[in-house]
Amino acid sequence: MADVLRLDGSPTKRFFVEMLPRDIELDDAILDLVDNSVDGAMRRARRERTPDEERYKGMWCRLEIDATRFCISDNCGGIPEKYFEGAFHLGRPSVDLDDDIPTIGVYGIGMKRAIFKIGRNGNVETRHPGFRRRVSYPRGWFDKKDWELEVSEINPDSEPDGVKIIVDDLLPDVADQFKKEAALNNLRSKLGLHFAYIMELGFCITVNGVDVVPQSVLLKNATTGGIVPFAFSANVNRVEVTVSVGVFRRLAKESEIQDETEIDGPRSLLEEKQTQKSGITVICNDRVVLVNDTTDLTGWGVGGVPKYHPQFRAIGGQISFKSDDASLLPISTTKRDLDTHTALYNMARNETMTGLKAFISLTNKWKRQEEKLNEQIDNAPAVDARSVVAALITRKEATNVRNLPGAKRFVPELPKPQGKSDSVWVRFERPQSEARRLGAELLEDPGAKPSEIGEAVWRDALRRYDSE
Repeated sequence: MADVLRLDGSPTKRFFVEMLPRDIELDDAILDLVDNSVDGAMRRARRERTPDEERYKGMWCRLEIDATRFCISDNCGGIPEKYFEGAFHLGRPSVDLDDDIPTIGVYGIGMKRAIFKIGRNGNVETRHPGFRRRVSYPRGWFDKKDWELEVSEINPDSEPDGVKIIVDDLLPDVADQFKKEAALNNLRSKLGLHFAYIMELGFCITVNGVDVVPQSVLLKNATTGGIVPFAFSANVNRVEVTVSVGVFRRLAKESEIQDETEIDGPRSLLEEKQTQKSGITVICNDRVVLVNDTTDLTGWGVGGVPKYHPQFRAIGGQISFKSDDASLLPISTTKRDLDTHTALYNMARNETMTGLKAFISLTNKWKRQEEKLNEQIDNAPAVDARSVVAALITRKEATNVRNLPGAKRFVPELPKPQGKSDSVWVRFERPQSEARRLGAELLEDPGAKPSEIGEAVWRDALRRYDSE
């Protein structure tokens, strides 16, 4: 019998350092680091027995970014000694240490991947009561075959208990991004969306000294009938699931829809999309994973729900998953992508589709009479899309859900128009040069929307006839 030969099949460091960061965008890598700070705040609150509603108060994460240096620091308690060695493995050896806090980190690659994405060195300092260490990724480490890291003790100082990460050997593309103010503003916007609910509980994030502003999902909720969101709530296999769908702004009039679909017009849909907030936002353990989605991921264009169209621009909503066991959440390793093939996610998406159908029907019924309903929408207060669920599912109209013990669904009785509209739709096509000319002459705005120009021409024509 021939001798059995053996070879080393272990992965190379180069593979992880160069390939792993390709699966994630730069902003998302930074968001992973902020996620770690939030996890630290939760561990600190657990250690200090802080009530859940107060666990983020006084906690902060600060980012200092320019073309030569990246630094992130927090006061969230640092890395406890029992977590320390595992925190620097590429892959978490065990998830049991955090099985009683609502994190979204499962795989243990976020911090390392972020450092690899940003530069070719790094210093990680952790200050925890009774345990203070500095771990270094020197420039030469990335070229060596072994994985050993330099660890040193930190002498007592005035720094708060927390983590600080500094990278000052930035990759060229990263340095180029960090010197652009537009890129930093975009990062602030993403942070404001992703951590909106955590910041509303007291957590503070700054980028170069500028506070990040939370941007949560709001829906109109009339106190006495009228415009009220759809709501669903269930607890499935240790995961709390809530869904809400409604309107957050005025319905679009047909003239506005026409303006938005005129791609080649003076003001195109491409420009309108810059401020588009329609769609469904998905939240996992208080972190936003998917923002304002209008694709089949959240039910658009599936199972009788039409594909997204500007007619539906007033419709928004949220799907929220919450569990102390992050492995049960429908989330990928990047924390910004969803595992949409799970039974849990499909159940939540089906409920979202029920809500979408109700409000898409609303927009169809009120065509050409939108202004009447818009008065009700204007008068209805805007409320947090997630917190409103608890109140709605306790209404007497809420019903039980088959095959989901304890689940509740609330389908609102939405307003219906009285009679049909007596207005007509006037539509014709003219050269863009003429539209600009009339916009300038009648409205003093050559870039006016086609509907605005059409109404101005119509009023001018009526005035001329009335004066004869």
